[in-house]
Amino acid sequence: MSILCSCSSPPDRPEGKTYSIAYNALLPQGDTINYDIFLMGADGSDPVNITRHAAVDWVCHGWKNMLYFISDRDTSGGIYFLYQYDLSNHGLERLGDYRMANSWLDSRYDGTELIICRQEGKFRSFSIIDSTGYEIREILRTNQYQISDPAFSEDGKWIVFRSSRSGTDELWIADELGAHQRQVTNYPTNLEDPGPEYYHAGPPCWIPGTISISYTSRRNDQYHIFSIKADGTQNVQLTSGAGNQAWHTWTSDGSLLIYDGDQGGATSDIFQLNMKSQKLVKLTNTPYPERAPVILEYTRDTP
Repeated sequence: MSILCSCSSPPDRPEGKTYSIAYNALLPQGDTINYDIFLMGADGSDPVNITRHAAVDWVCHGWKNMLYFISDRDTSGGIYFLYQYDLSNHGLERLGDYRMANSWLDSRYDGTELIICRQEGKFRSFSIIDSTGYEIREILRTNQYQISDPAFSEDGKWIVFRSSRSGTDELWIADELGAHQRQVTNYPTNLEDPGPEYYHAGPPCWIPGTISISYTSRRNDQYHIFSIKADGTQNVQLTSGAGNQAWHTWTSDGSLLIYDGDQGGATSDIFQLNMKSQKLVKLTNTPYPERAPVILEYTRDTP
């Protein structure tokens, strides 16, 4: 697949839709390193640091005016809890007393329920909580292998997630109760294994309007974004070109893929790929790494 890089062209947007993009930026703070969360327009305009805290603040999900992130701001390094940031009134709230794994999360039913990944000693589990942080149900609790990065299907009935149950990290699917688990991806046996520190199948996203799932995978010393149907068929590479393409998200109509990539350079930026025209637009350009974009169909005022 070829990608037409037209980084000077204006970004595209879905018909009739306006949205903002949140992302994580690695900023130096004295003698420490921390992630802050930035918010910008869909065209990359007016980036604003909305957290400004000497800690790891990592945005994991967005829904309408709500941003959800994990942070070690109230604890020691690497001990994460879940926070909710309301863009409409700039309100910040910690949700529950759950220690969070270093994992993505998702929501369903118009943002009224979230699925999170909890860490309790050697145990990890997925929990469904409501928008106040109250736990509705715990599922898939295990200390036998790693689980992380759960994402709901569009109807909220299925969950795709990462699991090392088969010996390496792959995508699996379960129903909303954690039952009927099955493996979806299998790292190609003809490729050299990149090692446990790299994604074989990175954090998944359901592609809107389809029964396919996108994920990042390191192959031949480079990350690309792939898609696969929920039944494990039709595994297709979506991105190409120099450098890595990794954490990503989709506009609600599935027409635009927003991802972080480095184009072979030293730092990562945020890019927009039109899936029909294959036009690629670079949305950020700073000396520091910008990663893991999250789309919010929310028209913001500058915080």
